[in-house]
Amino acid sequence: MFVIIVVKSFTMNDKDEIKYDKRTHVLVEGVPIKKHTLKWYPWIVEALKRDNFSCVKCGKKEGIVVHHIDESRRKGQDKMNNKLDNLMSLCRICHAQEHRYSLKINPNIHLIKELREQGKTFQEIGDHIGISRQRVHQLWEKMTP
Repeated sequence: MFVIIVVKSFTMNDKDEIKYDKRTHVLVEGVPIKKHTLKWYPWIVEALKRDNFSCVKCGKKEGIVVHHIDESRRKGQDKMNNKLDNLMSLCRICHAQEHRYSLKINPNIHLIKELREQGKTFQEIGDHIGISRQRVHQLWEKMTP
């Protein structure tokens, strides 16, 4: 399955300006996009623009990927269907759910996400769920960019 993570790392400075690597990225509607993506995969940018650079399922704006609805590669087709009506923007967690990866990884993934959003440490989450801090960290790394 071919997926490109669009926004991986950028920060805001004290003037609320986006800081990003200008050698490798350009701003598209205020979001840093890899120059390579713009040149070779313009359909990705069109899907992101249409979806307001956010996940169509949960609204998250970080770690967005463009998902092929019909999964043409998985069905043995040589070429991906890159038509706009076959694409949707998803965050990594919703994308994993779309492919049912989260059920294979760990049934606690949603709880881990919820507790991290509440500011809990990996140790606190591990104690709550009954797994090691290291295992929580491993699972977190699999679902975040």
